[in-house]
Amino acid sequence: MVPKFPRYVRINTLKADVNRVVEILRSEFRDRIYIDRHVPNLLVLPPGTDLHTHTLVKNGELILQDKSSCFSALALAYGSDSSTIIGDSMDACASPGNKTTHLAALLKDTASRSSKSIENRHVPLRLYALDRDSSRVKILRDRVGKLTSETESNVIVESLHADFLNMNPEDERFANLRSILLDPSCSGSGIVSQPDRIGFGYDDTDQRIESLSNFQITALKHAMSFPQVKRIVYSTCSIHDKENENVVATCLEEVNSHGSLWRLVSPISLKSWFRRGKVVSGLTKDQSQCLIRCDARLDDDTNGFFVACFEREEIFNEMKSKYKMEVPRGLSIYDNQFKNKVEINSKSALRTIPCEEDVDDSLISNKTSSKEMDCVKKKAKKIKWKQKQAMQKAERLRRKREADTQNQK
Repeated sequence: MVPKFPRYVRINTLKADVNRVVEILRSEFRDRIYIDRHVPNLLVLPPGTDLHTHTLVKNGELILQDKSSCFSALALAYGSDSSTIIGDSMDACASPGNKTTHLAALLKDTASRSSKSIENRHVPLRLYALDRDSSRVKILRDRVGKLTSETESNVIVESLHADFLNMNPEDERFANLRSILLDPSCSGSGIVSQPDRIGFGYDDTDQRIESLSNFQITALKHAMSFPQVKRIVYSTCSIHDKENENVVATCLEEVNSHGSLWRLVSPISLKSWFRRGKVVSGLTKDQSQCLIRCDARLDDDTNGFFVACFEREEIFNEMKSKYKMEVPRGLSIYDNQFKNKVEINSKSALRTIPCEEDVDDSLISNKTSSKEMDCVKKKAKKIKWKQKQAMQKAERLRRKREADTQNQK
C-alpha cells in the first residue's frame, strides 16, 4: 500500500485570483482545506480528494502538483538569503510543464517587485522552456498555452524544441540569461505513488543508475558553463546518492578546479524544511545542509525529491532577497491534520496506517453488522491482491534487468 498523501493543488496565479479560488474551494470543503507552510499558494486537501474533473482544474486555475516537485522552481526564484537575481531563466528539461508554469508564476512576482526597485525596468523577463522530443514539446506548448494568461506582460514563456546539451552558452538569445532549472531524466525512485516502484528500485550499484548519473553530471556541468548564469537549481525525483549528492560533489570539484567559482547555498524559501542532504565524499557537512531531500519512506507526506541550489561566488547587489509567505484569506497553515503514519517492513515496502479520522466509526463499533464486516473483508482482500500484483510485477522487472545485464556482458 502506498502512503496516503494529502491532495496538493497549486493555485495558478498566472490565471487565477487566489482569494476567489480559496472561497470556491472553502464552499465545497468547508474547514478541510489548508495552505502549505512551505510553498506559496499550494493548498492541502484531504487524501484521496479527486479534482481531475473540477472546473478550476479544467480551466487552468488550479494545478494538480505534488508538494516536493514545487521545491525546485521555488529555490530558483528566490535562491539564498543574500540576493535576488533579475534576468531571464531557462527550464532545461521542461515537459510536461508543471515546473515551467510554476517558475513563471514565481518570476512574475519577483519581476513586479523588482520593477519598483530597479530604475527603468520595463523589459519583460523571458523563460525558455526546452525539450528535445517533438511529441513532448507539443505537450509542453499545449500545457503552457492553457496555464498562462494572454495578457501576462511581465514574463514571456518561450517553448523551444531543442536539446539542452546542444545549446550554445554564447548564443545571443541568452545574453540576459541569469538562472537555469535543471531537472533531468532520473530513476524516479522517489516516486512512491506507483506501487511497482515501492521497495524494489535500483540501488546505487545498478548499471542504469551509473549511466543516469553520468548523464546528469554532463548536463549540470553544461549548465555551469554559461558564463552569464548566476544561479542553477539541480533536482531529481530520485533517492539515490549517486544521482544526487555524488553528482553535486563531482560537478563542484571538476568545474571549480577550472576557474569557475560555484557554491552551494541553502534556499531561503525552504529554510524551515528539516530534511537535508547526506555527507558523501567531496561534500562537507555544511554543504550537505544546503541540500534539500524529501523521502516518503521517512514519512515526509510527499514523494521523494532532491534539490541543490548553486550560485556563483560573485556578490549580487541588485536587491536583497525578500521571501514572505502570505496566507490567503480564511485559511489556516497545514499542520499534519491529514497525517498518516508510514512504516517500512523487512522488504522495504511501505505500509500506511490511517489516522483515526479516516476510519468509519461504524467499522469499530460493537454493533457492526455482518454485512459491513463482509464489505471490510472484501476491501482488505482487494488491497492485498493489488499489493501482490505490484510485487510480482516488480520482481519481473528485476529479473528482466538482470537478464539484460547478463546479455550485455
